Amino acid sequence: FAIWGFIYLLELVLVFAQLSPSHHMEERVFSLTCPLTGLNVRERLMAAFLANGVWLPIFNNERFWAALLVMFVYLALLLSTYKDLNVARTSSFVEALTLTAGIAMNTSWIV
Repeated sequence: FAIWGFIYLLELVLVFAQLSPSHHMEERVFSLTCPLTGLNVRERLMAAFLANGVWLPIFNNERFWAALLVMFVYLALLLSTYKDLNVARTSSFVEALTLTAGIAMNTSWIV
């Protein structure tokens, strides 16, 4: 479970990288909306982070069925976010590392 330190670190980098996104990323990625929910990438990312935060106390209190339900919501939000925020949409290695690595690692770990 030591991988979570790297996942959260890279997601923290993503959060700070959004403070000054390139024009390219703002237009091509962050403005994309999900056809199912109508949420843009930032809103889906925020909802995924909230789902992760909700899951932790539910799981720790051994409410496993409720935790599983929250985990499915979390996974759906991560997959939806990763669909729009991935390496194919970046224009440089730095963008790929700062904007996509954390979500890619988190999504792959949850799957």
